[in-house]
Amino acid sequence: MDERREEQIVQLLNSVQAKNDKEQESMSWWSGDEESPTEQPVKVKPDAEKATVRRRPALEKTSLDRDVEYLFEKNEQDTDLDEQLKEDLRKKRSDPRYIEMQRFREKLPSYGMREELVNLINNNRVTVISGETGCGKTTQVTQFILDDHIERGKGSTCRIVCTQPRRISAISVSALGKLASWGGLSL
Repeated sequence: MDERREEQIVQLLNSVQAKNDKEQESMSWWSGDEESPTEQPVKVKPDAEKATVRRRPALEKTSLDRDVEYLFEKNEQDTDLDEQLKEDLRKKRSDPRYIEMQRFREKLPSYGMREELVNLINNNRVTVISGETGCGKTTQVTQFILDDHIERGKGSTCRIVCTQPRRISAISVSALGKLASWGGLSL
């Protein structure tokens, strides 16, 4: 990936994060149906005036909240599960349907870079993968990661998060359009 493309991706990620931060700041802390938040005094220095702080009422957890909690739970290895996953993968590799699917996977551009991708992912905290639509970024790379973990006897510790690139692209194009219109330009 060339430096210009990498800079664009970093700028895009930063703009999406900034937009999300602004949305969260402007979000109402409570809906009109609920009781208003409780006000509690803030502990301050004796010579300062007392201020009140609004507390956000407890909200139901969303699926995203539960997913994030799961990702940050302690991730302990389960050796029995690792052995079961290894055995299942071994059996799949002799199944005629799996072999047929594997032949198709081998034709995808990402398959030729399988080892390189797995090594990059294993040796870096963050890896950004950019490629043409249909090259296997979402479906194949995640499978490469899982297979690698299973082969190394660490399948039970494997947690994969894959973003939705079209959503990020749509947000960035929208943001670029707004910036261009503010500057008197057209895209």
